[in-house]
Amino acid sequence: MKLVESEYEILNRILNNRIVQHSFYWTSYLFFFGYMWGTYDDNFQKSFLIEIINIPLKMIMVYFIVYHLLPRYLFQKKILHFFAYFAITILLTAIIRRYTDNYVIQEYFLVYGKLPILDPNQFIYTLLKINLVLVLPMTLKITENVFSSDRKQRLLEKEKLEAELMFLKNQTHPHFLFNTLNNLYSLVLKKSDKSLNVILKLSELLRYMLYETNASRVSIQKELNSIKSYIELEKIRYGKRVDLSFNTWGNFTVDEIAPMLIIPFIENSFKHCTSGSNGEGWITIDMSILEHSFSLKIENSIPTTTQEITDAHGIGLKNVKRRLELLYEKDHELIIEESSDSYLVNLKLNLKARG
Repeated sequence: MKLVESEYEILNRILNNRIVQHSFYWTSYLFFFGYMWGTYDDNFQKSFLIEIINIPLKMIMVYFIVYHLLPRYLFQKKILHFFAYFAITILLTAIIRRYTDNYVIQEYFLVYGKLPILDPNQFIYTLLKINLVLVLPMTLKITENVFSSDRKQRLLEKEKLEAELMFLKNQTHPHFLFNTLNNLYSLVLKKSDKSLNVILKLSELLRYMLYETNASRVSIQKELNSIKSYIELEKIRYGKRVDLSFNTWGNFTVDEIAPMLIIPFIENSFKHCTSGSNGEGWITIDMSILEHSFSLKIENSIPTTTQEITDAHGIGLKNVKRRLELLYEKDHELIIEESSDSYLVNLKLNLKARG
């Protein structure tokens, strides 16, 4: 059991070694009770010999309870089984101890007369004495199990969280790439010169997604650069059909953010703005950082004559909402408002709390 945490590795190995710990416990127990019982008649040699004779039985009882009954029954929530076997073990130990008292201790060390093995007073006194040796080992074992179970539960929750985040991220990337490749495909079919710029911007995004987004946090400046590349792709795709205003304020070089959180909102704004419309739309994107507080405001038009936007709340937006809940929990605020002619997203993140 790990009881000590020291800066010295050799000291950790010695003090947390099970053999060292057990040897220290039984030695301390022997000296404490050998000395205490010896003070009654100042015959310490006799009291130490009596404790040495009794220790093997106590050790067998302690190790049987601590390393067999506790993990097999109590820790498996078999409460009734544990208390039944525990009571049997204690009673058998007490009976053996009474035989030892009568035929060894009384015979060779004490002058008092022998009492019946099951004498009520002596039997209760024996039960109390043998239970004293159990208090510390059982307390430590139960405490260790509680902390171990808690650590395992936290580890399982962490692994589950990481698996869910990885799943969401792995869904978001193919979804994003699929949409971008569709854009490139349409430009290639039209034999547009813009397709070369699309390939260039797409390569920049791919480089970011492959080499940067595996980390839990990235520089918000890198995230901003990827957003700019994505916006350039969309500007190439839509041209004058979308009137875009993109503004940033603050220092983006200090803080970090979870990767690929912002692009799905921007992607969604282009879908709202252009789906089912042959006319022009508009998008306003404002991003700012002030004292580790990140703010994003995206507002876009919605065509008055529009077909149903099948992916308005699709996989990209659903995933990013879930990632926000998992990664930023109480450190984010997301408000989405939709009216007859516009769609508004307001996102605030406390980057310092997660830094």
